[in-house]
Amino acid sequence: MGYRFESTSVDATRPLRAAVLRPGRKLSEVGLPKDEDPRALHVVARDEGGLVVATGSVHPEDRSDGPRPGFRVRGMASDPAHRGRGLGKEVLKRLVDHAWSEGAQEVWCNARTGALSLYERAGFRAVSGVFEIEDIGPHVIMVRS
Repeated sequence: MGYRFESTSVDATRPLRAAVLRPGRKLSEVGLPKDEDPRALHVVARDEGGLVVATGSVHPEDRSDGPRPGFRVRGMASDPAHRGRGLGKEVLKRLVDHAWSEGAQEVWCNARTGALSLYERAGFRAVSGVFEIEDIGPHVIMVRS
């Protein structure tokens, strides 16, 4: 199966965000702060039928104790039926490349513990212990400098 990766509007990311990251929430409830920032980038992977099967976003946001400027990866999600095919890896690569092109000194995220290996393979390292985000689950702060 072939996949097509593209930069897109935030609206294209919301259905998959809702389904994977915030089950049961309305599309209007899965927006993220800074989704509309002019330096933000939203990337999706589409299957042969045009359905969004992976997504992620990045926007300027400094980490409290990180180098500046920082960019934060958010909203990484893959359709479970399409996992294990490198889609998340490619989406993340495009997000990180965008952050570097915008002058980022650090790219960071609050990674779900189930996704740590994706970020580690992409050169991120953990800089916190596991912490709980209410109604979402356990996370670790990961950075790439």
